[in-house]
Amino acid sequence: MEKILSDTRTFIRLDSDPTIQKEERLQRKLLKLKDSGFITENEYYFARPVGSQPGKAYGLPKIHKDCAPLRPIISACNTFSYKLSKLLAKKLKHLRTNPSIVTDTFKFVDELKNLEFTNEKIKMVSFDVISLFTKVPLARTTQLILEKMYGPEHTCLYDKGMKQDEWCTNCKHRSELKWLLDTATKESHFLFNKKIYRQIDGIAMGSPLGPLFADVYMNYLLSKLERRLKHNGVLYLKRYVDDCFAIIRENTDTDKLLDILNSFDTDIQFTVEHEIDNSIPFLDISITRTLNTLRKKESTIESNSFSTSIYRKPTFTGLLLNWNSFVPHSYKVSAINSMIYRAIRICSSYSSMDKEFQFVKDLALVNDYPLRFIECQIKKTLNRYLEKSNMLNNSNNKQTKSVDNSSRGPQILIDLPYIGKQTNNLSKQIIGLAKVTRPGLHIQPISRPPRSVTSFFPGNDKTPKDYQSNV
Repeated sequence: MEKILSDTRTFIRLDSDPTIQKEERLQRKLLKLKDSGFITENEYYFARPVGSQPGKAYGLPKIHKDCAPLRPIISACNTFSYKLSKLLAKKLKHLRTNPSIVTDTFKFVDELKNLEFTNEKIKMVSFDVISLFTKVPLARTTQLILEKMYGPEHTCLYDKGMKQDEWCTNCKHRSELKWLLDTATKESHFLFNKKIYRQIDGIAMGSPLGPLFADVYMNYLLSKLERRLKHNGVLYLKRYVDDCFAIIRENTDTDKLLDILNSFDTDIQFTVEHEIDNSIPFLDISITRTLNTLRKKESTIESNSFSTSIYRKPTFTGLLLNWNSFVPHSYKVSAINSMIYRAIRICSSYSSMDKEFQFVKDLALVNDYPLRFIECQIKKTLNRYLEKSNMLNNSNNKQTKSVDNSSRGPQILIDLPYIGKQTNNLSKQIIGLAKVTRPGLHIQPISRPPRSVTSFFPGNDKTPKDYQSNV
């Protein structure tokens, strides 16, 4: 970590802790923005910092890579700009939208199933950005966000004889949002080994604004290179944060594609991975390309189709919530059902699905789950999925379902400490009592398990008293 933080292009060392000064400065600014109507009163009280502390930096090893290099993570919790970052990320999340982004693994799998390339010889590759978050150019990305929100800059910003109070509303709002974005990104400081640092470029991994800035800049980069990439053989391209999946022509020079991607920004550099035996991993999916040949009397038609299955990295440990763990039964059901549902949605053939079900069985048995329970959950999950699929294909059933949901009363969640069967009995009694006294009310007790063993052994450094508030 010391070597990473010694990079003066990204981090600088501070002589003192600026938390209090930055907190007071942000408080005054937010109050001014509330009074002017730029933010609402609720947004003001949500983002207003109180009792702030410096962020904490730690290294997360990339165990799937050689020598396990560290990924720098900066925990922004309780920092002066943490809630402001959350507010901005929520208000600006629509700027991340782009047709090339993979928003849902299951939708991506469905899209692949419908892809066909007739009489086109193709191959698959994936591109990965090296350390995207710490390399995102803050100034350029902030400018892109402002342009998307308010359009090109007006003359107000360049007229030196014009006071800010005389600016048009568009320029005022543009200036205020820029100040907030700069404060939430460029002003972030953190603590490591009792030393204070500030990140001067790139977005910190751990900041709520990280995914937003990464997506906005990557959308911009790929849009600028789209024509060149298509001209050089790219037929299909999808991206999830820093991972890109591409289908290209078989004779395409991948080194040239890599040069095109790496030429746009010297800080944003890509690596490439080629398919092996017509198969390539992307996210948690293994994608396999199959060549289909249809022979007619006078011609032969070749088309490529894609099959998918579950992919696990070599570092997969096989750890699962143990059956003997002192947690609510629903936790154990969810642990198994989530894997079963992923198998149903991702596996494109019955053989790969059966293979994945067997893997789930073996994994659960190692973690002491009863075989009968495992098989029961596979059957239930599969039946629920098939019933839901049939209902979606039946418009009458879909209308009936919407009516049933609308007739249900308001839902109230009740948090109960989990102490075993007594908690389950109490939950049933509460639900029964609610049905008798308030039939229109939907009560849902939530069983909360006791603290886990790992919570007694925190991995992150404690904040020294000198940097704590209300001591």
